[in-house]
Amino acid sequence: MKQRIYKALSAITMQPRSELELHETISKLLTAQGIVHRREVKTNRGTVDFVIGDIAMEIKIKGGSIDIARQLIRYLQDPQFTSLILVTTKAIKLPITEVETPEGNKPVFVIELWRNFI
Repeated sequence: MKQRIYKALSAITMQPRSELELHETISKLLTAQGIVHRREVKTNRGTVDFVIGDIAMEIKIKGGSIDIARQLIRYLQDPQFTSLILVTTKAIKLPITEVETPEGNKPVFVIELWRNFI
């Protein structure tokens, strides 16, 4: 599933003007690829931007890596998620690549869209 998501998002070649615009674009691309998803899903750990099966997907165009990592860790503490994909428009170095939980280690994948804008 992750490869299908990567493929769908590789079609984003224009810098979005806002996070909302990026959400809309991502939703359209996922739908066009037949990837069933839910948006703005409320969980006991906060509101996740997208949920695709057991994958959480968070979209960020602003914020520091520590604050973003804290949010991702919180989301991955939810037992319904087995992994998380961070989609960002900037280059980022997260201090985490996986999160240790009672269910086991859960990986964090990063899609840096800025590479598509070059």
